[in-house]
Amino acid sequence: MRMSFGLTFRAAKGCWMVNLSRHCSRGSLGLFVPPSPPTDPAKVKELQRFITLSKRLLVMTGAGISTESGIPDYRSEKGPLLGLR
Repeated sequence: MRMSFGLTFRAAKGCWMVNLSRHCSRGSLGLFVPPSPPTDPAKVKELQRFITLSKRLLVMTGAGISTESGIPDYRSEKGPLLGLR
């Protein structure tokens, strides 16, 4: 199943997998995450429908999930490290 917002959902042994490799951050320390484009409400609804219809769902996140959501991390422009320099 291919979602219009670029995530690939595929079945593997009866489970759905998500390929996020294109969306992973490849930044280095000292670089900040660039601003994201506005969220498309239709794409959010499509993702919501996929999640709602899922019998089981596992979400794995890593470093940067908070910064992508607008929460400053330790090294971000508004993070506590800036005050220590």
